[in-house]
Amino acid sequence: MVFGAFGIVQSLVTWTVILLGVSLIEHFFLLFVDAHQGFERTMKSVIYALLPTVLFWWAGVVMKVPAAGPLLLLCFALISYFDICAFHDISKDRAAFASLATSVVLLVLFSRWIVGPACGL
Repeated sequence: MVFGAFGIVQSLVTWTVILLGVSLIEHFFLLFVDAHQGFERTMKSVIYALLPTVLFWWAGVVMKVPAAGPLLLLCFALISYFDICAFHDISKDRAAFASLATSVVLLVLFSRWIVGPACGL
């Protein structure tokens, strides 16, 4: 019972750190394209974009489904693009840059979990 509660707390802390880290990365690229809407809107955007990843992370990490990681990253990039357009009210090309740049950084940082099951790493 104690280990189950510890696991829940540990996963909540882990996902909170991931949420803050991804939000900072995305906000950096939004500041780079001159979008000054505030960090709160970036957090909302990232929360919506990370929802499928939070729900289906087990498919790529635990079950080792080969295409789960790249599909979740693609899903993040698409949802992030639409969220940036909606929350930050910037042009589509700037939103595409911020979304793709954030996704590339996530691919570099988490490549072991994103492409690892597909490549047998």
